[in-house]
Formats: sequence, C-alpha cells, structure tokens
Amino acid sequence: IRNCDWSSDVCSSDLNRWLRVGPHWSLAIVIIGLLLSAGLLGWLLATPISNQAQQLSEELPKAVERLQQQLEQYGWGKTLVARLKQPAGLFSQAGNMLNKASTVFSSTIEVVVYAWVILFCGFYLATQPGFYNEGFLRLLPPAKRARGRVVLLKIGHGLRHWLFGQIISMSIIGFLTWLGLLLLKIPLSAALGVLAGILDFVPVAGPWVAGMISCVLALLRSPLHAVYVAMLFIALHLFEGHVLVPQVQKHATRLPP
Repeated sequence: IRNCDWSSDVCSSDLNRWLRVGPHWSLAIVIIGLLLSAGLLGWLLATPISNQAQQLSEELPKAVERLQQQLEQYGWGKTLVARLKQPAGLFSQAGNMLNKASTVFSSTIEVVVYAWVILFCGFYLATQPGFYNEGFLRLLPPAKRARGRVVLLKIGHGLRHWLFGQIISMSIIGFLTWLGLLLLKIPLSAALGVLAGILDFVPVAGPWVAGMISCVLALLRSPLHAVYVAMLFIALHLFEGHVLVPQVQKHATRLPP
C-alpha cells in the first residue's frame, strides 16, 4: 500500500524508479515502445512474408509433386499415394489449400479487432488504476475494503512477476526457434523466431500457429524440411511445457514446478 496513492490514481513501479520519471511518463514510454516494436515487426515481416507467400503459391504444387515421386519409388509409397489421391486425400486437397486462405485471413482480422479492443481496455486501466480499483472496492462492505486493497495489491504483484517470467520464456523460445530454423536453413528464420516468441504468449494455440507457418515456409525447400521443422516445434513445445515454464515460474511466482 505504501507504493500506491489510490486517491490520485498514481502507483509507483520499477520503471518509475529506474528512469526517475512520473508514472504517467513511464506509461507513455511503455506505450510508445510497444507501438514502435509492433510497427518495426510489421515492417520487417510484411514484405518478406508477402514475397514468400507468392513464392509458396508457385512452389507448393511442385513440392507436392516431388513428394509424390519420392513416395512412388517404394511399394508402400505407391499404396500411400493412391490413398492420398482420393477425394479426401492430401494431394487432391493441395490445390484447394491456398483458396481457403481467405477464410483464415477473415478470422485473423476478427482476432485483430478483438485484440484492439483489449488493448484500449488495458490502456484505460493502466492510465487510471486507482479509479477502477476504488470502483471495485465499493462492491465490498466498508469494513472489508482495507483488506480488499491489500489483496488487490498482492494480486498485482503476483501478476507482474508472472508476466516477467512469461517474457523470459517467450524470449528463450524465440531464440531457440530462430537457432533451429537457421540450422535447418529455413527462409525468414529470424522473423519466424520473433513471431514464435510473440505467439508463445497465447497458451497452447500460439506455438502451434507459429509451427504451422514455419512448416509451410519449409515446404519451399522440400517436404522433408517441413517434417524437420515440425519435429523441431514438437520438441520445443515439450521442452517449454515440461522444463522451461515450470522452472521459470518457480522462481518468478514461487509456484511448485
């Protein structure tokens, strides 16, 4: 409670103390930094991914054809190819994959709109935390409000430590993804590493989305490289879930692994 002035909506933070500026200035610095980071990432990814998408649309049918030719060299491969050529098979659906991209993009736009709303809610909450905290505390009986303030501060303290641990995990996953894709000589390895690190914030779905994008780009080299990339992301997912996150959050939030 000592670090918070609920009446003036001012709460001190580590950034305030490091930079020796007021809380509103530190909030402005964080927002500007986030916007610049998002803009820089978009600038770095937009042109290369657009070029790679065009190249992928041209190379994907060739990659599928090469995979078919390699499989047909073996007896079991011929049987597999015959099944894949059925109406529900992979080869018969390969030509329709790019046509279905519009559905994915429309869903992506919807997600971006939701994210934009959440960002603005977070902006207002961060600008006037005391205003919203006091509004929440009015839901409690007057005799319980002092205890409610303490609980809210402890929750905020725990969430800050959890977020710091999450950022560490995201950075490690992003670096390992970049290193693995670089060793496999996958196009856009650096950009995909950054993307994997950012999407890692989304539980369960985020890493798999990054993995699917990387596998699709790996098809530009060969179907075998796509398999290698899939194995890389499965290994990273297992490492993160069973080793990295339990150990990081153990120190960040004192939760048992």
